[in-house]
Amino acid sequence: MAIKIFIPPKIFKLLFKTLPVLLVLVLSISLNGQEPTTDTTPRNTGVQEDINEFLGYEDLLLVRYLSLPYDTVMNTNMASYFVDLGFVLILFLPLIYLISSKISWLNRLGFVLLCMLFLLLSVPSAYLNRMQVPIGDALSVLAQEEVSANAVNSPLVRLAYQLKRPFLEMYANSYQTLNSLSGPTDYLTYPLLFLLLAAFFLMLDQRIRHHNVSTRACIHFLLLYVFLWLILSSGIAWYGLLMIPMVFMFIVVGMVRPGTENNLQQKLKKGVLLTASGIWIITAFAYRLANYDGSSPQAAKYTYMANVAEYQTGRKALENVFDRSFPQYRTALEFLNQEDQSLIYRVGTPFPHFVKKNDRRIFSDNFLDFFKSLNQEFPNKQELANALKAYGFRYIIFDINLSANDHTEVGSLRNKFQLFNNFLYQNPQLRLIATDRILRGADGNPFFAHFKPADATVENRGWFAVYQIL
Repeated sequence: MAIKIFIPPKIFKLLFKTLPVLLVLVLSISLNGQEPTTDTTPRNTGVQEDINEFLGYEDLLLVRYLSLPYDTVMNTNMASYFVDLGFVLILFLPLIYLISSKISWLNRLGFVLLCMLFLLLSVPSAYLNRMQVPIGDALSVLAQEEVSANAVNSPLVRLAYQLKRPFLEMYANSYQTLNSLSGPTDYLTYPLLFLLLAAFFLMLDQRIRHHNVSTRACIHFLLLYVFLWLILSSGIAWYGLLMIPMVFMFIVVGMVRPGTENNLQQKLKKGVLLTASGIWIITAFAYRLANYDGSSPQAAKYTYMANVAEYQTGRKALENVFDRSFPQYRTALEFLNQEDQSLIYRVGTPFPHFVKKNDRRIFSDNFLDFFKSLNQEFPNKQELANALKAYGFRYIIFDINLSANDHTEVGSLRNKFQLFNNFLYQNPQLRLIATDRILRGADGNPFFAHFKPADATVENRGWFAVYQIL
């Protein structure tokens, strides 16, 4: 039985009338305090390193915002399985608007032009972000990639390069105009975004005017949610947990519900939607079922973790499974959990899940802003270690591969991580307790170590290291 949401017409009219007031309020808050500053003192970069890996690093702030829906769906800025939304969301959202006999052609044309605007900005910005090249070098880099692509073995890759070329050319030709409108500031970016919201709101209201008040209220709320996510959430997928399933729901309802279209058109819509959705579900299921690990292609072929299955069937003890799943963790935990009063300085890594009273003992400095400030105050590594000890810290836990998360153009996180490694290297005030990084010496024997001697090779890069402050 279908569930209908009833919203009284008076409440809906009140919401509709107060929407402009809400938009003006958000605009005033957004533009407040955006005066230029001449302060050249060093500032913390952790927020930029954390947020901009989702938001992107385009030179133009307006393009950075307008390309967010495309970037989020296509994993342009942040590529990982836990943020993969699939292609159905961006593929069928325009179709539920265009394939309808209840809207005028002028309205459809306006919607097509807006979609083209998003596409013309999103495709070039996605390429520039992925290749990390300036707009002036983009066409030459694309030409080199196109030449290197084999037309016989990789015809689709070569075709993709050819399709990107006109987008990059148009973007390069309009770059100066866009730069004069937006640049890296938000003085004109936010007003333009509000104008786009108003345009979408008017066209969408025409598209759904034949629906009941409850449905229209839900869709208008969804549009406002998308807009606030666009300008306030930097494209972070989990901040759209309410938005994303609602968009999928309206896509399905808009494509498969009975309408006034002829029978062939209705069957075509349903067939295309179900086929594409089926392909997406199958590929997503296969991807999530495999134990994907880029450093171990063989392990990625397994549909389950063998060591966990051995524990579940009673063939192996808990300690054996734990050591195979998390090598060297127990060695470190014997030190960390022998008492629960000392503080732990943490830089990345999910290791603290196994630490006693981890909600009280652990201080997280995942982007090393605190360490950078402390290092400026105590440039001597021994004095810095003594300062940490004076704060109450006794242990240091960190992610060996933290610098790989740096997507900034200037490498700010890599620079801070290098300072952090310099602090750890041969510091007499520190002692390495445990690490899962495996090296192989000149004699051929493997051993655990954080820093690699000149005559050793890396057998397993590892994930963590734990130091004790003496």
